[in-house]
Amino acid sequence: MQSRCGHARVKRAQMDKARKTRLENMTMIELRALCKKKEIKGYSGLNKDKLIKKIMGDEKKKRLNREKLKIERFEKREDKRKKLEIEKLLK
Repeated sequence: MQSRCGHARVKRAQMDKARKTRLENMTMIELRALCKKKEIKGYSGLNKDKLIKKIMGDEKKKRLNREKLKIERFEKREDKRKKLEIEKLLK
């Protein structure tokens, strides 16, 4: 039986594979338009394979940044909660 984390990794890998397939079915013009829309820099001289890797890398980077922000927000809430608990104990 897989752990929850293992299941999440498998699901992420499946989603990445599906995303890559969708990108591979796009034309170069569509891929460049997507890069422009997503404000990805440095895509003009890339071939299709490198362009797809660049898009997927950018999406992964943004996803990791979102996860990092979620963790930071959670830690702030926890710190605030602990501080309030300490203040209650000191009263």
